[in-house]
Amino acid sequence: MNKFFKYIYRAGFIASLFCLCLLSSCGENETILAKVGDVELSENDAQTLMKHLGYNSQNKEEYNKFIQEWCENEAFKNELKMEYPERWNLIRLRSESFSGELAKYHIEEIELKKSLDTIVSRAEIEAYYDSHKD
Repeated sequence: MNKFFKYIYRAGFIASLFCLCLLSSCGENETILAKVGDVELSENDAQTLMKHLGYNSQNKEEYNKFIQEWCENEAFKNELKMEYPERWNLIRLRSESFSGELAKYHIEEIELKKSLDTIVSRAEIEAYYDSHKD
């Protein structure tokens, strides 16, 4: 159990060192919020992730919490990659597999939404009601 807390402490320390919550420009005015190792978190990516993970990006506390969690997760990934490469390879493979399944889900969702007709006329409602009175 002490080893677990040691890793948590170390990850937090690494995240604190590498988490650069600087408002700096990169390329086409893309603001970098944090950097851990070679991985950067842009403001656009943070907004997208926060939206899909249920965070309120307008709430400063949630915004900071998200950035801190992102930094800690990246630090854990770096540590696993360096300390346990065989486990990192397994995570990488599972991640690639999951991303394929996720892509399939999103494509099916988009196609389904295209095929759905959400406009129902009054005549269609009356016709359905008349044929299903029982």
